[in-house]
Amino acid sequence: MKIGEFYPFQEVMETRNSSKLFNFLPYEASCQPKLDGIRLQLHKENEKITIFSKKGIDVTHRFVEIVNAAKIIPQDNFILDGEGVCFYNERISFNKVLSKLRSGIGDCIFFGFDALMFDGNELIEEPFFTRRGIIEELKLSHNIRITPQFITSEPAALKAYYIESIKRGFEGIVYRQLYSKYSSGLNPEIRKLKPLRTLDVEVVLGEEKKDGYYSYDVKVKEGLIARVPTKEILKPGQIIEVRHEGIIDGKNDLGKTLRFPTLFRLRNDVNEPNSVGDKLEIE
Repeated sequence: MKIGEFYPFQEVMETRNSSKLFNFLPYEASCQPKLDGIRLQLHKENEKITIFSKKGIDVTHRFVEIVNAAKIIPQDNFILDGEGVCFYNERISFNKVLSKLRSGIGDCIFFGFDALMFDGNELIEEPFFTRRGIIEELKLSHNIRITPQFITSEPAALKAYYIESIKRGFEGIVYRQLYSKYSSGLNPEIRKLKPLRTLDVEVVLGEEKKDGYYSYDVKVKEGLIARVPTKEILKPGQIIEVRHEGIIDGKNDLGKTLRFPTLFRLRNDVNEPNSVGDKLEIE
């Protein structure tokens, strides 16, 4: 690991059986609200600041305000893992931060939740509570903050924290084993929990992809809204229910698209798609 060179992110697994989790929590967990932003990796080596996207692309020039905030932190030689977040009408907006990533226009705040290196020393083999403690020692500023944390080993307390996070407008929560190490790729010791979001759509057109996958254009009443990958063979006019992570700005005629849509189930009990306003409020 070297400051200024991208280190592959630790990925978060999804918890689908919340009822089991709310009855049995096998370890002491650090719980944080899930922020609806974009993953960023912040590097500082003396006065040189580098910011990488989730794909490892250098996007430093897009986030000048975070660069300036990092320069005034008195500590040097560190790598932080975190989330870039933008606000619209005092609420977190994924559309705004996506626009910021593409254009560099707007104000973005980096919320740090993990440390990979500090004072030139690698931390990935250290337990999370140690890495978290290092972030809390940093002299942070307006555009660099720390993600709030709640520690519990009680499933009832985790459930209450999850419900409160949803009420406050967060996507859900991220929870991890308090003593877990940092490992690139999917790590079963760090998970996210979010409410299920689905939408009924009509299959319009499909094409075969490699490795047995098909890709289908789907629409709601107002028009085309997304492209859904699946191994299922679907027919034009068929109604399906897709799971997604929200409605964002798109380049189709509708001007909106689904974020990370996947096939949830076939809807043989309905004969027309939803309107986009039926289940979700568009920003």
